[in-house]
Amino acid sequence: MLVVGHSFGGNILAAGLKNDILQDLQGYNGGTPLAPPLGDMVVMLNPASEARNLIDIQKLVRQRRLKFPINQAPHWMALTSTDDWNAEEYCAKTSENKEGRSEKRLLPEECLEESEAKWDTATGNAFNYGQVLLNGNGSKEDYTALGHFLPTREYPYGTTHDLTAIEGAKFRTEYWNGIKADRSVCDTAQEWLPELRRALNNWDTFYASEPRPTKFARSASMETEYQLRAYLYRRSIKATYSARYNNEPYWNVRTLPNLITDHSGFMSYMLMCMLNQFVLDDPAGTYPVR
Repeated sequence: MLVVGHSFGGNILAAGLKNDILQDLQGYNGGTPLAPPLGDMVVMLNPASEARNLIDIQKLVRQRRLKFPINQAPHWMALTSTDDWNAEEYCAKTSENKEGRSEKRLLPEECLEESEAKWDTATGNAFNYGQVLLNGNGSKEDYTALGHFLPTREYPYGTTHDLTAIEGAKFRTEYWNGIKADRSVCDTAQEWLPELRRALNNWDTFYASEPRPTKFARSASMETEYQLRAYLYRRSIKATYSARYNNEPYWNVRTLPNLITDHSGFMSYMLMCMLNQFVLDDPAGTYPVR
């Protein structure tokens, strides 16, 4: 059961499930995978929700020093299209930069601004201004949307992962593609998460360096068309701090605009495949008897 909320629907899920999650964490002592708060997975797409709705959860996990097992699957995932990316990396990819757009090579600082791939201005700007107008100055946790709250080493709360496409957007998800196998069927990607957690400190689903487990080498497998990193990129800075902690199931993911464009452009083949893989394919190996 996959539960998805977009924008204000994401806020309903984030705010509505928060107290249940905090209660579950108070009674959790590790050892076995923590059950999802609703269905098998809750997904929030560009949620218009205060960062505090996640940060309070992250703080409790750290206060109790909870350790989740290696086969703990994510069951709470926020996906937000953001602009705080390494622009050089994005603009160097010809398929994302040129597909359906000008062949002109953009400068790194121009790329995100000039291309058709837009970051989410609704939660990045409008949400911020609206919260300040409604609630006064408040604190950053209250007027920043949860997908735009960046962690620091001094304050390790907020976003946990980066998500981008490996080879452009591939196919758009359209109703008339439902009868075409290569545009509607997703590959199976089973039990890859524990292996990644064992192999790498700052792992991702597309290996750019050794060690490279044979099962998931890009040359030998087409199982993942997206790249999911458990560390954050920022402009001109390679790797920066992530709020990820001890295999916890709460993932706050920044997506490059080739996966989600602006506020509502999330209907892509690759993103829908990713969500199905997380729900149907048991990537953490939690249910091996299946």
